[in-house]
Amino acid sequence: MVKRVGGCVALIVVAVGVGLTAGCRRDDGNPASESRATTRPHVVMISVDTLRADHLGCYGYARATSPQIDALAGQGVRFSNAFCQASWTLPSHMSMITSQYPHVHGVEANEHALPESATTLAEVLSAAGYQTGAIVSWVYLAEQYGFDQGFDRFKELLPPPHLVDSATTASFKAEQVTDHAIRWLERDHSRPYFLFVHYFDPHIDYAPPEPFDRMFDADYQGEANGSFDWIFQFIKGVHHEPGIIQPRDLAYVTSLYDGEIRYTDTHLGRLFAAIDRTLGMDNTLIVFTSDHGEELNDHGSMEGHQWTLYDEVVHVPLIVRLPGGGQAGRVVETPVELIDIPNTILSLLDIATPETFQGQSRSHLLSGPTPPGEPAIVYGEITRYNRKQYVRNARHKLIHTDDIGVNARGIPVKAGYELYDLFDDPAEQDNIYHPDLAVGRMLRFALDRRKESTVAGATGKPDEVRPSEAELERLRGLGYAD
Repeated sequence: MVKRVGGCVALIVVAVGVGLTAGCRRDDGNPASESRATTRPHVVMISVDTLRADHLGCYGYARATSPQIDALAGQGVRFSNAFCQASWTLPSHMSMITSQYPHVHGVEANEHALPESATTLAEVLSAAGYQTGAIVSWVYLAEQYGFDQGFDRFKELLPPPHLVDSATTASFKAEQVTDHAIRWLERDHSRPYFLFVHYFDPHIDYAPPEPFDRMFDADYQGEANGSFDWIFQFIKGVHHEPGIIQPRDLAYVTSLYDGEIRYTDTHLGRLFAAIDRTLGMDNTLIVFTSDHGEELNDHGSMEGHQWTLYDEVVHVPLIVRLPGGGQAGRVVETPVELIDIPNTILSLLDIATPETFQGQSRSHLLSGPTPPGEPAIVYGEITRYNRKQYVRNARHKLIHTDDIGVNARGIPVKAGYELYDLFDDPAEQDNIYHPDLAVGRMLRFALDRRKESTVAGATGKPDEVRPSEAELERLRGLGYAD
């Protein structure tokens, strides 16, 4: 067990590398670069909330939503099959920093916070000598939920309640988040630095600033908009008979979501330039990911995160840029989990991994082919409004819904299993489950093992937290509280 010592940046992110050696330096004639050289590489983790992998150019999207992210992928290693362990912000990020499934760390509701007894990646890195800092832009990553454990400096960019009148005003925009990050980067870092930066913009409300609001659909003349209040009527889990969004309205709302991505991408470009100017790209490991995606009516509902476990909400981007740009352009197809991130980072840095971490190191995938027999099962779960679990390999996916009668909103739940052949049915529309199918039995066994898994010292009992009325109002504006 690694004990809590000071703070260390940390969050989690993907995958990491293959042989990062001590003494990485940037020799470009810049005195600042010389002063920032460290015995271990700096690490910058970036999490963009609610970002579907398939809405990025480097993952095959036709629209130009992500030129800066695409450039990062071209300079690094892209994981084409990375999956989150929960389809909403709070448990997903907690899984990333603890390397534990949600039922193990126990933070699965508004009233749950990470207990002090938990060990986070930030704490491990802090004990190893890393200077750490985190900038977060949504309440679920706030100190009251325990996300600050292990950070030397922790900045919550949350507007005061009297300035919040909608979901759009409930978080700082990407420009402001980047401004804060750049100010931090410009400080001297004589020790290796681990910085976590969280962006919230692609989450509902979809309200990108000009010119991003009309960038992908300048001709729309209808009444649709990207606010939660308007989208609410098309969310399955809260209505016995949800509305059916019209195709032209759906196209426009999707264009707003894409505009949010492009807006965020623009300011990510500023962040990448600042990293190069201050820490030096040749001496920095950059990890880029998201906590979950969004449905956008793929299964008949405009909001699927926190409600479902289909790929549009659990398939997330994962890009790792190694110091110096090694393995540039490499694509790893092996399915990986976000709980693998802490283990991979620590393996890369030659730091011992705590016994409480459930993930696997994936650093070997950054430089060579997948070894024969490489584990390729990923797992996730939600308990918020429904109780669902999924398990997935490269070809098949099994989803199980517990029989709880009605969900937390009073809507009847259809319990049972769903099985999809992702080669023939990548959109997960044709349920082929039958109890006699061998692949179904195999995946049921794998699902049950993951669902019942635990580690020594993990209780699954979170601390209790009581959000204030102002915080609850902020959460209600996004459908996170009744």
